[in-house]
Amino acid sequence: HIVGDKGVSNVSFQEADAEDLPFESDQFDLVTCRIAPHHFPDAQRFLRECARVLRPGALLILQDQLLPDDNEAAQFVDAFERLRDPSHNRAFNEAEWTSMCAAA
Repeated sequence: HIVGDKGVSNVSFQEADAEDLPFESDQFDLVTCRIAPHHFPDAQRFLRECARVLRPGALLILQDQLLPDDNEAAQFVDAFERLRDPSHNRAFNEAEWTSMCAAA
């Protein structure tokens, strides 16, 4: 509601599937996503969609859970998160995020 309070008119809000964005390619200078991809069925598809809708040279700001590099610890954290929150799908470690972003 800060948009209306400040008289900003060039902003709109739209709810959509993060893995199937309803926007044309090369539309945005910035895409943000905060603490959500670990809920997505296909985080790689989400990243491909972000890359598709971003203009060349644009920016993706992403914040999400980060698993430890130790496989046993990562499996424990992921299993614990699923118990704590049934909507949790899968978290990733830094190397996985780096690889997925590069592939997108």
